[in-house]
Amino acid sequence: MDCVIRQGKIRYIRPECVFDVLRKLRLMIDRGKVWRRRYFVVSFLFFTGARVSEAIDTRRRDIRLAMKEITLTSLKKRKKKEGIRDVRTIPLDHVPTEVLEFWEKYLTGMDDYDRVIPMTRQGVHKLVKETFEKFGIKKVHPHLLRHAIGIWLAQNGIYETVIADFLGHADTRITSIYTRITGRHLRLMLSKLREPKLNNYL
Repeated sequence: MDCVIRQGKIRYIRPECVFDVLRKLRLMIDRGKVWRRRYFVVSFLFFTGARVSEAIDTRRRDIRLAMKEITLTSLKKRKKKEGIRDVRTIPLDHVPTEVLEFWEKYLTGMDDYDRVIPMTRQGVHKLVKETFEKFGIKKVHPHLLRHAIGIWLAQNGIYETVIADFLGHADTRITSIYTRITGRHLRLMLSKLREPKLNNYL
């Protein structure tokens, strides 16, 4: 099974491949700091759907595990001139308990204003690429994980408007890519039709 797919203009990694890599990484966290960082960064990018710029700007105080929520802050391109920062708070209820428990341990000892991923954009890209290559999956970059969570949410029946809020999309036309990939928009429309009576057509 190919993990990285191109469909139209979008490239994405299958959500099931991300879950498989996370399971394997989980088994390797005892090997040392590097593997713990890999597990944290990949799971953080996937389950939050964060852009790299949002991920490396996230501070310890932004993650409230007791409340199962996180605040992400981005400086969107269209707002750079005005310097307006876009802030959204997303729930973490969909994140597996074992992942949240690891996050809690990983973040222990950090001060409120410490960056949880103290890396450059290039460093994050390199870490993600090299991590997936270790499991035989090539050409994976962080934005593919963002696409993967969008597709996974669509596969599980989450509405476009909710996915748009989750990912910080200003326009749901961008989000509709995920429902088109999963075919969910067709299922929603076709489910409204009455069951056809074949005698009417014969």
